[in-house]
Amino acid sequence: MRWTPTIAALLLVALFVMPASVAASPPDHVRVAVMGLFHSSQFAVEVSPASPILVDSGQRQFVAGVDAQQSVAIILSGRKIIVRAGGSQMVGENFTFSARQGGACDFVLAVPGKLHRHYRGKLIVTVDNQELLTVVEMELETAVASVVAAESRCGTYTSIPELR
Repeated sequence: MRWTPTIAALLLVALFVMPASVAASPPDHVRVAVMGLFHSSQFAVEVSPASPILVDSGQRQFVAGVDAQQSVAIILSGRKIIVRAGGSQMVGENFTFSARQGGACDFVLAVPGKLHRHYRGKLIVTVDNQELLTVVEMELETAVASVVAAESRCGTYTSIPELR
């Protein structure tokens, strides 16, 4: 199978490249660093009212996307992270973006002006080597299905649930 080496490589990278602060996850979940090639100091998380997101610094929380489509700005400032959405702002070293109950949520992560990608999982944002490190924690099944879909011929599968 053509995609087996790709899956193995992604899982090995996820296990050995991430700092210890974001390496632990439940046994049926994986954590994958995303958008690291951009070495970005700024990201945006697009949130829809259909799937509001809990933004948690470990000390404070707020919910984004409750009433309308909302963009949450994530900005690196020195060794701290600034998170802004509407009238709310928090400063911290680590942030988790999840569903209100703490589980997986749907969101779009973007490097402003360059790229945006849809994810289902928890987003964890930390600072590593003076850069923002964005990690998505997702179910192992979702991660494997996403890799298979990305490595398959165009049109082979129409949705990830077909791969499960």
